[in-house]
Amino acid sequence: MAPRSALIVDDEPQLLRLMARLLERAGYQTWLAGDGVEAGEIFDEHVEDIDLALIDVMHPPGAGAADLLPKLLAKKPDLEVILTSGGALPDALAETLTAIGGRFLRKPFGPNALMRLLEEDSKDGAKRIDPNSAPPDPGPGIA
Repeated sequence: MAPRSALIVDDEPQLLRLMARLLERAGYQTWLAGDGVEAGEIFDEHVEDIDLALIDVMHPPGAGAADLLPKLLAKKPDLEVILTSGGALPDALAETLTAIGGRFLRKPFGPNALMRLLEEDSKDGAKRIDPNSAPPDPGPGIA
């Protein structure tokens, strides 16, 4: 069963709202955070409710996803994770993502790319997007 609730973390307010609208149209309940500190607070309060974390790799304060992800996984090891970034993932973060069966979506990406990724069952060997591959043609959408 696909996750139906998501914590979305991005330091760009317009992208945060756009991703939230897309997920909400798909039936997700969403919580939004502009940085890792806010995300941690929201996650602590709603840990039992949140099935998916959609995290931009770089978001101040802190070290972004590299700092936030271990904290979230320590509290909920089976959390579904999608990381987004305009560049390649640092090796350590890519290794963590692979180890937990997480997924990566390179910016810019179109709404359809995000929705296709959400439809995949990441725990059962769904196709992964290589964090170091060239991005697909995103079409109009999220930068």
